Amino acid sequence: MKMNSKSAPSQNAGEKKKWVNPFRFTSLFKPMVYMAIFCIAYAFGYLSFINISAGMSQIAALLCGALILSVFGVALYFVCTLVWGKKRATLGAKKIAHVWIVCLVLALFTSFGIGPLAYAGGNTLMLIAGAVLGLVMLLFALPTLILFFYAVYSGHESWNDQILAVMDYWKSNPMRIINYWLVIFLIMYLWDNMLAGPLYSAGAFDAPALFSNLMYLSQPGTFTILLLMNGTAQVTELVMLTTMGAIILVFLSCNTISWIGHVCKAAELTTLEAAKETKAEKTDKIRKKNQK
Repeated sequence: MKMNSKSAPSQNAGEKKKWVNPFRFTSLFKPMVYMAIFCIAYAFGYLSFINISAGMSQIAALLCGALILSVFGVALYFVCTLVWGKKRATLGAKKIAHVWIVCLVLALFTSFGIGPLAYAGGNTLMLIAGAVLGLVMLLFALPTLILFFYAVYSGHESWNDQILAVMDYWKSNPMRIINYWLVIFLIMYLWDNMLAGPLYSAGAFDAPALFSNLMYLSQPGTFTILLLMNGTAQVTELVMLTTMGAIILVFLSCNTISWIGHVCKAAELTTLEAAKETKAEKTDKIRKKNQK
C-alpha cells in the first residue's frame, strides 16, 4: 500500500525546538571563586589606597590608582583563561606583559582622559565631547578588552596580530558582543541606582563620570567593602543586598566572558577555513598552470 507523504508528516516536523540553558554554573565555579577573591582583594586594596592618598598630589594618586587597576586587569585575564579553558603558555611572561600594558593604558586614559571631562563645568564643547567619548567608552571599552584577552589567549603573539584579531572578532558578530555586554551593564546600572551605589546617577546621565566609576568602583563586592569600611555594616539589609548583587554579578560576568569567547572562537574558525580555501584555490591554480 502506498503511503501519502502529505498525510504522514515526519516525526521531527511536529517537534518543538528545545530551549537550551545559556548559563553555566558548575563548570564555571572555579573561575567564579577566583573572580570573587580578586574583586575583594582589589576592593580592599583600592579603597585602602584612597584613604591614605589624601597627602599625595593628584597626579601621583591617579598614577597609583591606575597601577592598581592594571594589576586587577591581569587578574581578570587569568579568570578569562579559566573560563575559556586553560591552555599551555597562556600565562607566559610576554602575554602577561601585553595584557598589563593594555590594561595600564586603559586605566591611564580613564584617569587622565575621561575623568576630567566629568568636571568640565560650563564649557559646552567639553561637555559634548565628554558625553560622546564617555558613551563610546561605555559601549566598547570593556568588550574590546575582553576580545583582546582572547586574542592573547588564542596565541596571537605580536601587537599587529592581536589588533587584527580583535578587529576580526568585532566584524564577525558585533551586535551579539554588544548585546552580551549591555545586558550585564544594564543590570549593574539599575541595581546600583536602586541602592545608590557607585554607578548611581541621581537622575543625570554623566557618561564620563559613569565610565570612570565603572572602571574603578563597579567590581563585584566593591560597594559592600565600601559600606563595611565606612562603618555602615549596621544597615544589615543594605549589606545583604549589595552582597547578593555581587554574587549575581560574578555569575553573570563569568558567563558573559564565556559567551564572548564563543563568538571569538567562531570567528577564529571562520578565518581558518577562509585561509584553507584560499590556499586550496592557489594550489589549484598552480596545478592548472603546470598542466598547460
